[in-house]
Amino acid sequence: MRILGFIASAAITLTAASAALAAQGQTPPKPSQTTETFGAWTVRCVGGEQKTCEAVQVINGQAGTIAEIAIALPKGETDAIIASRAPLGVLISEPMLFGEADSTDPIAINYVTCVSQGCLAQAKVPAEGLMSLAGKKTGNLTIKERSGRTFRITVSLEGLKDALTRLGAV
Repeated sequence: MRILGFIASAAITLTAASAALAAQGQTPPKPSQTTETFGAWTVRCVGGEQKTCEAVQVINGQAGTIAEIAIALPKGETDAIIASRAPLGVLISEPMLFGEADSTDPIAINYVTCVSQGCLAQAKVPAEGLMSLAGKKTGNLTIKERSGRTFRITVSLEGLKDALTRLGAV
């Protein structure tokens, strides 16, 4: 399951279905999507009875979006899925690291593919491990460029506990 793309995939599917219904003279159903904001995190849910939800934070810089991080907790699972999008030019053989500043045990998020919007990384982590970050103010995404330079992107952890609670992590 790819977290960062499920909203886009759902939107494409719903658009195609809506066009088919409109061609038959029927009114297409409105997509069921909700969002809630918890500090710096937004919980997005898509679907009817079987909603799929993710907590997302988009990190912007002077030139626009520089990274995005999403967390989902599949129903019945104890492990969360954490996914992130980094700019192009990263060293994909080295995982992106997510954790509190100066953490000795960050979460390694391995890259799975690169597309025109950036490089996507994904990992499974125990949901309880994410809750330990929820009490902090900021964290870091640490990324290594192909040039060998390492850079850190500050991630606000404000509202993460409430977002994880909304996802059912606690």
